[in-house]
Amino acid sequence: MKQHSKLRQQEEQAHEQQEQSKKNEESMEPSGVEEMLRFDAAHSAPPDSRARRLNETIKKEPAPSPTWRQRFNHFFQKKKPSV
Repeated sequence: MKQHSKLRQQEEQAHEQQEQSKKNEESMEPSGVEEMLRFDAAHSAPPDSRARRLNETIKKEPAPSPTWRQRFNHFFQKKKPSV
């Protein structure tokens, strides 16, 4: 009888461990493709040659033009009469 209860107890512990490991695996899985790509990008760096080419390309890009609000504010700041 004692062996039976001990065996049963071991089986229950093994089952609980399997469920726990299954929960851990599920929590580690990304919920979508975007999350998977973000995780991958955060944990891996591009090759040096690609990183260098990307930085050169970014430097060649023109600066973004100011928004309409910035242009509007800039226009009226110049028009104010000086006191």
